[in-house]
Amino acid sequence: MYDENVQKGKNKCITFDLVWDWDNLILADARARKAKGNSYGVRKFDYKWWKNMTEIQQSLIDRTYRCMPPVLDDRVCEHKHRTLAKVWYYYNVVHHAVMNVCEPVIRNTYYFDSYASIKGRGLEQARKRTRKYIDLHEGPIWWVQIDFVKFYHHINRQRLYNKLCKLFTDPDIRWHLHNIIYALGNHNGLEESDGTEGLGIGLYPVQTLANFHLNDLDRELARLPGVRAERYCDNILIMGDSPEAVQNAINFIEKYAKEELQQPLHQNIGIQKLCQEHPIDFVGYKFYKDYTYIRNSMKYRFKRKVNKLKNKTPEERQQVLSSYKGWLMHCNGLTLWQKVTKMKKFSDLNIKRENLTKDGQVYYDVPTVNCSFLIGRNIIVKDFQSNVKTRQGDGRYVVLIEEGNRECKFFTNNPRMKNILEQCREQDAFPFEATLMSRNLNNNVTEYYFQ
Repeated sequence: MYDENVQKGKNKCITFDLVWDWDNLILADARARKAKGNSYGVRKFDYKWWKNMTEIQQSLIDRTYRCMPPVLDDRVCEHKHRTLAKVWYYYNVVHHAVMNVCEPVIRNTYYFDSYASIKGRGLEQARKRTRKYIDLHEGPIWWVQIDFVKFYHHINRQRLYNKLCKLFTDPDIRWHLHNIIYALGNHNGLEESDGTEGLGIGLYPVQTLANFHLNDLDRELARLPGVRAERYCDNILIMGDSPEAVQNAINFIEKYAKEELQQPLHQNIGIQKLCQEHPIDFVGYKFYKDYTYIRNSMKYRFKRKVNKLKNKTPEERQQVLSSYKGWLMHCNGLTLWQKVTKMKKFSDLNIKRENLTKDGQVYYDVPTVNCSFLIGRNIIVKDFQSNVKTRQGDGRYVVLIEEGNRECKFFTNNPRMKNILEQCREQDAFPFEATLMSRNLNNNVTEYYFQ
């Protein structure tokens, strides 16, 4: 039950007037309508936008705001059957307004290796961290994956609320967080219950609160010797130096889940050694010792979708291909991309690059150096091109040289240097060895010459 005197919170700067501040409500409305497009709820809210926004603000100021009970909707999301809790857009704006104020404080408590629904982390950060651990680890790696049974539906509400009270002192902030946690009433999202557990999947604050629910477990795992723990939502990956260290982590999680979280774990827990037959399957990728692939189910889904794109418009093809390219470009998926999309490699086309400029002159595809860098050095003058157009003007000469077993070039517009190069061509002297020298003329002009 709601009790504003559970205990005093640490953060006294977060007060309820920050929630009903008009700028915060405008920001909440902007964030709440993202990805909703022109849905019915948004259009209905916008029909009387000013009236609805002022009504929200006044109800928060007067402390008369009451959230509607969520409507449960059974559907298949991400190839899993889920029961989603849905509220009108009007109440979504209030949820965003509350989390705009509370989420930065909650986010500061997250452990570094927690990735789900956290801005700046996500799947890509989890992939990088896992890949880095495997690449830098010397010796064999033992690993195991652990996840909870119906995680959101078995979260203990009172424990979560007590943890939040350690952060927030303001009674109105606590009251709104309490309403979000206990939104489902005597239902845990799966069935009728005693009202002590279960969060509503689909409510905006729930993912943030679920991450906060497990941050103590993350920090306890970080203290265990010989293992590395990474978590994405309720999926925990344990990697260690030995099977004994990994088993010790498993025993700790089982004990913590039973005594502290009061949540069941899946029992298909098996320790594996990282090898060709047992890659680490985490966040949609399969991690081997030296390379990374995408998960098999995603690979087959990619093939099926590409086969259905034959009669689609270029825009529709681009939309589907771009989504999968984002996965494949972060792993060793180039071969799969070329095979499925039937895209050829440039190196297989046998196209020769023409080393000519648009004026028909030979182009030296080597680095450019400044003449002052070559003063006093022995160089081999190999060739030159005359009357070259550059950004500094026309009529320049470009000279191809070799210095220190590397080829490079320099540009010159010096009349004497040009004359020397022309005489060398008449005598068919290329290539020849020389030392580049310089001297100062009148008006602080530097002249370069061969010696």
